Amino acid sequence: MNDVSESLTDWLTLPVSTLAGHRAIVQLDEGTIIDGYLEYVPSKLRKELRGATEGIRESLTVEGVYQPVIVSVNAGEKHLANGVKAVNILKEMSA
Repeated sequence: MNDVSESLTDWLTLPVSTLAGHRAIVQLDEGTIIDGYLEYVPSKLRKELRGATEGIRESLTVEGVYQPVIVSVNAGEKHLANGVKAVNILKEMSA
């Protein structure tokens, strides 16, 4: 059997919460590679932190690594978190 898994090419168009459980290979700016499964982390933003309005910050982390990988605010555009150089999200799901 082959270990190769296909990339999830349309992940930017999917809601952040639907990416939870997918395997991701993450490269940090300093070169570290993290290989694991994504976890969904919602949180509220206070006015003081966000500006004039409160909002919802959604992020994805890799299980056991609490640095955000992907961030979205108020269900807006997703972007890589600070310190993340690249991410490959795979179709493979955790068991």
